Amino acid sequence: MKAETVQNLILHLPHFGKRPAVGLRAEFAVRWWNYERLYQESLRFAGLLRARGARPGAKILLWAANSPEWAAALFGAVLRGLVVVPVDEGASEAYVRRLAEQVQPELIVHGPNQPAAFAEIPSLCLNEAQHELGADPTSDLIVPIASDDVVVIQFTSGTTGEPRGVLLTQRNLMVQINAFRRWRLLTRWLPVRMLCLSPLSHVQGLILGLLVPLSLGLSVLYSVSVEPSHVIRTVRQNQVALLLAVPRLQHLLATVLQELPYGRHGESLWKAAQKISFFPVRRHRLFLATHALLGYRFYVLLVGGADLSSEDERFWYECGYILVQGYGLTETTALVSVKVNGPFISDPGSIGRALSHQEVRLAPDGELQVRGPNVSPGIYHGSEAGFTNQTNGFLSTGDLASMDNEGQLYFRGRKDDLIVTAEGLNVYPADLEDTLRAIPGVRDAVVLKLEQANLQEVHACLLLDSQTHGQEVVAQANRRLETYQRIRSWSVWPQEDFPRVRLHKVRREMVAKRVPELLHNSTPPTQKMIPPTEHDLRAIGDGRARLELIVAYLRSVRDEPVLESKLSLVEDLGLSSLDIVELLSRLEQEWPRQEVQLTIRPDTTLADLHGALTGNAATTQPTSLPAHQPRWSGSFLGRGLRFITQPLLLGLWGIFANRVHSNWPHPLKDLEGPCIFAAAPHHHWLDGFVVYNALPRRWRRKLVTITNRDFHEWFMPNTGMSVSEQWMIGLAYYLLWPLVFEFAIVPNYGATRQGLYDLGCFLERGHSLIAFPKGLVPPGEDNPQHEAGYVAVALQAGVPIVPIWIEGNDHLQERSQRVNVRVGDPLAISPWMAVGDVVAQVEEAIQQLAPNNEGSE
Repeated sequence: MKAETVQNLILHLPHFGKRPAVGLRAEFAVRWWNYERLYQESLRFAGLLRARGARPGAKILLWAANSPEWAAALFGAVLRGLVVVPVDEGASEAYVRRLAEQVQPELIVHGPNQPAAFAEIPSLCLNEAQHELGADPTSDLIVPIASDDVVVIQFTSGTTGEPRGVLLTQRNLMVQINAFRRWRLLTRWLPVRMLCLSPLSHVQGLILGLLVPLSLGLSVLYSVSVEPSHVIRTVRQNQVALLLAVPRLQHLLATVLQELPYGRHGESLWKAAQKISFFPVRRHRLFLATHALLGYRFYVLLVGGADLSSEDERFWYECGYILVQGYGLTETTALVSVKVNGPFISDPGSIGRALSHQEVRLAPDGELQVRGPNVSPGIYHGSEAGFTNQTNGFLSTGDLASMDNEGQLYFRGRKDDLIVTAEGLNVYPADLEDTLRAIPGVRDAVVLKLEQANLQEVHACLLLDSQTHGQEVVAQANRRLETYQRIRSWSVWPQEDFPRVRLHKVRREMVAKRVPELLHNSTPPTQKMIPPTEHDLRAIGDGRARLELIVAYLRSVRDEPVLESKLSLVEDLGLSSLDIVELLSRLEQEWPRQEVQLTIRPDTTLADLHGALTGNAATTQPTSLPAHQPRWSGSFLGRGLRFITQPLLLGLWGIFANRVHSNWPHPLKDLEGPCIFAAAPHHHWLDGFVVYNALPRRWRRKLVTITNRDFHEWFMPNTGMSVSEQWMIGLAYYLLWPLVFEFAIVPNYGATRQGLYDLGCFLERGHSLIAFPKGLVPPGEDNPQHEAGYVAVALQAGVPIVPIWIEGNDHLQERSQRVNVRVGDPLAISPWMAVGDVVAQVEEAIQQLAPNNEGSE
C-alpha cells in the first residue's frame, strides 16, 4: 500500500491488527498500544477535538513527552484537519507562552508533567483525555486536506530569541514516508521493534520515530529515560532490533560497551580488543561481548541530528552492527541523505548519497543546497512566508560539504562556524572536535573561532574528566593536526556538561559567550554547596527529601577511597523497598557508567552503597540469595516440560487434595491480555496451587507466573542447616518448583529491582501474575505491610489488577478441605495514578471480598 495522504496512513493502521504499534518503556515495564487501539484512540481524540470546538485549519499546541497518547493526539488532529505545533516536553512556561502569542492556538494539549497551560487559552491534559468522551467517532470526523495544506509547524529555535517555525505540508511528510515504502514487503510479515530516543516534538522523531515506522508496520517503543543502563536493559529485555538516537546518546552507549570489563587482567573490552591484530577474531570478540549485553535481536543503529564521531563509527563497524546515518534539516523534513554502513561495507566520514526525490548541489563556497518536494514552503511569522535563503528554488542549508565522484557527501561543518586563519586557510571545527574527542579523558569538545586583533584563531573549549589536564590534551591534539589547524588557545568548561538542546547538540552560541569569562578567570568561581552530614540524613522527616539528601551525600564523598559510615539504609533511615528502587535508579543517573549491583539488606550501610558505586570490592556485600528463577526454567526446554507437568501436577492436586470453589465476575470473563491477581490472605505455600485451580481454563492455558517476596526465605539455606535439608531445598528450587510455575523472586530488600524487571518481562510476553502483597503469615495473623512493587509494575505496564480473597487455606495439606476463592472486578489502572492510591484501592477491594463483609458474595 502506498499511502497518498497522512490521513490515508492513519486509516490503514487497523491492517496490522493486534501487532504492537507504540509503547512506552518505564523503569520496569512497557505499556503497549496495538495498531487497532491506536486507530480507535485516534478516532476518539478526533471526536474529542470536535467536541471541544477546534475548527479545521486551526492550530493546537501539543506539549508533552513521548507516549502512545502523543501519537493519538497527533493523528486525531490530522484527521480533523488541524495544524499541530509540537512543543518539547522540557520547554519553559515562558517559552510556551511566547509561542502561543505568536501562533494563537485554539487549544493547548499538554502532558501531566507540564503546567496546566494558560487561563486565556483552552487546554486539555492527555491523562484527562483518556476519561473524556468525544463525539460519535463514526460520523463525519475526517476533514480532507490537500497536498499543500500545512500539517505541522515545527519550531526550531531554542528558548532564547524569536521562535522560528518551519511549515511542513502533507506533501513534505508523504514524500519522506513513501521513500521507505519498498521495505513494507518485508516488515508486513516480519515484526520488528524500534526504540526511539528522539523526541517526537522534533522533526527527526516525528518522521523516523513515528510516521515512517508505522507506515511499515514496525513496533515503536519510547523510553522515559535515556540513561545508558536503562537503554541497555530496554534493548535486551524488550527485544529491540533498531535504535534511533542522536550521536551523543549513541556515544554514551558506545562508551559503556567499550568500558565493559573483559578478560582476566581487568582491561576494558575496547582496549583488550585493540590488542588483537587479526580483524575477524577482533570482530568476533566484540560481537559476542556486546550482543551478550544488548541481546542478539539488536542489529541496527539509526543516527541523525548531528555529526557522528569517527571513533564511534569505527566502534560500531568493528562490532558488526549496521549503522544508518542520516543527514537533514527541519526545512528538508528531516532527511536529505542516508548512508548505510554494514558489517562488510564501510565508508567512514560520509553522510551518504542524497535521496532520489530531490536535487542537491554545492555552492562555490562549499555550502550544500537542496531542492525537492521535501523542502518546506516557508517560515511561519504570523502568516505563511517563503524562505529568504533560497536561490532558484534551492534551499541554502548553511552547512558546508564536499562531494566525491560517486555522489557521496561529506559534512564539513556549519558555514557560520567556519574559521578562516590569518593565512586565509579554512579550518573546519568538526575535524578538530573529532581529534579532541579521541584523546582519553576528553568527554566532549567545542572548537570556536576567537577574534584576536581582527584575526580569527582556533579556540577549544574542553569538557574533561577530573584527572585530565587541558594543556596536555591540546598538546596531543596539535601533534595530530596540520600546522594551520593547530589550537592556539583553550579553556575548560567548569560545569558537568555543555548546555544542550533537546537533541543533545551543544548550544555553541552559549559556550561562545562564556569563553571570554573562562579565559579571564583561569580558575572560574564555582558555587559550592555545603554537603549534607549523617545528622542531616537522620533528622529529615520527608521521604522524598531524604532520598535527595542521600544522593547529595554520596555525591559529596564520591572521591573518597573508603567510607566508614555505619548508617543503615533500612533500619536507620527507614527506606522501603520502593524507596530503595528509586534510590538505586537515581544513583545510576549520577554514575551513568556504573549499574549498581548491590543487594540491599536491612543492615546494608551507606558505606556498602558507596563501595558498590566506587567499585571497592572490600566494602560491597555480595549476596547468594536467588534473584531469578533457574535459567533452564525460562528456556524452551522448561516451557515444554511445564506444558505437560503443570496441568498434571496442579490438576491432580486439585482433584485429590482440596475442593476449590470460585466465582468469576462477568467483567473478568471479557478481559483480554495479561493481568495481575493480588491474592490475600497468604497462609500456606500451596496458595499458588489454589489460585491456579480457581482460574478459568483459558487463563490456565496462559502460563501464570507466581511472584512471592518470601521465596528467598524458603530457598536460602540457613546457617547450621544439615546437608540433607540443603539438598531438599536445592531440589525444590532448581527442579520441583520450575516444573509447576515460572516464577520471579521479588524479595523485601534483596535484588528488588531485578525482580521487578523480571515481572515486566513476563507481562510483555503475555503472562499473568499472581502476587501475594501481604506476604506469608501464620493463620489468624495479618501483615500490616503491603508490598507495592507489583503495583508499580502494573501502572507502568497498564495492566489491570484483580483482587482475590482466599478462604479456608489455613491447612491446605489436609485432604478434601473446602477452599473458597472470591474474585473481584478488575481494577482499571491509569499510568498517571499514584502507587499509594492504587495500593489503597486494592486493600479496599480485597477487604470487600472477605466473608465478614456484607454483600461480598
